[in-house]
Amino acid sequence: MKTLYDRLKHCRSNAKLTQQQLAKAVGVSHVTISQWERGDTTPKGSNLYKLAKVLDCSAEWLLYGQEAPVNLLPATEVSTPFPSFECPLVSWQQIGNIHQVQEELPSRPKFSCPVPCSTSTFVLQVQGVSMEPEFQSDDLIFIDPKITPQHGSFVIVRLAGQHDVIFRQLVVENDRHYLKPQNPSWPDPIRPLSSADTVLGTLIFAGRPYPPINFTKKSFIS
Repeated sequence: MKTLYDRLKHCRSNAKLTQQQLAKAVGVSHVTISQWERGDTTPKGSNLYKLAKVLDCSAEWLLYGQEAPVNLLPATEVSTPFPSFECPLVSWQQIGNIHQVQEELPSRPKFSCPVPCSTSTFVLQVQGVSMEPEFQSDDLIFIDPKITPQHGSFVIVRLAGQHDVIFRQLVVENDRHYLKPQNPSWPDPIRPLSSADTVLGTLIFAGRPYPPINFTKKSFIS
């Protein structure tokens, strides 16, 4: 089972649950469950952990497939929480040189990642409206460079021959890869992902500070 949606369907089948029953248990619509199982969208945040609890598996296994499902592990291991990691906040101007960012970790604000992540994970603050309504300006997005993106993943991409870095949803169709904004009114609705473009990381969690705070305007992130 190479993908999250394969693992999700496997666990739901083992639990003998319909999409409607699973949706009711998690607190989402059956359309959302269908989208997850097709790979159109990915469960995030509290929904991911509710899903793992209902299906009796770990959130880490659902996301990465790199450990056995919880119901195959000893009880002492099941209750062990994943280690917390403080992820550095970086600006969009700096993200093209993530190695420099890692070297400057002591001077950067950090946020605890609420889901399993690699130690290479970093945080960006959403700017603009291209990804609305799914993501709002000033949302904090946790990006893990170690996660291989799949159809439906949200990714950070550095465009070939440019300094521009964009946040888009990856669409895979007939072995072709495209980058899609979420805003239906965005003037550039979809563009091919070139082999010369660089995927810098995959979204694993998004959160919204309240009240909204634009951290990138602070001097420590300039």
